[in-house]
Amino acid sequence: MSLTDCPECLKKQQRINEREEENAALKSRLRHQERTAAEGPFGSSTPSSKVPIKPSALPERQARRGGAKPGHAGHGRRRVAAPEADRVVETPPPARCPKCGGTLTAKGTRERTVLDCRPIQVEQIVCLENSLMPR
Repeated sequence: MSLTDCPECLKKQQRINEREEENAALKSRLRHQERTAAEGPFGSSTPSSKVPIKPSALPERQARRGGAKPGHAGHGRRRVAAPEADRVVETPPPARCPKCGGTLTAKGTRERTVLDCRPIQVEQIVCLENSLMPR
């Protein structure tokens, strides 16, 4: 635009520029809303277990459950038998129920393995170093 245009033309051009900026902002918001509607309310930080099933997935794959088969052996820590343990501790049951104070009946014992580590002890050491002077 040149400086010789009339003030009315200048006002019209300013309104056109404002409308074009508003139009671009609205198009951007619409693209964002369409994308979130297509993807769902989940983002990149959503764990895979919470992401909905993709509509393009095959029906037999949608019906499958993830994870290990029921009754599998598992891969957790193994129990330690009493003879192999460093120490065996027997914990007596409480005499009364801690919540209501009623009497308790014995149902047997249960063995469980607890891994324990001792806290690190800080040791203060003074080092005496012999220094040698170059000749």
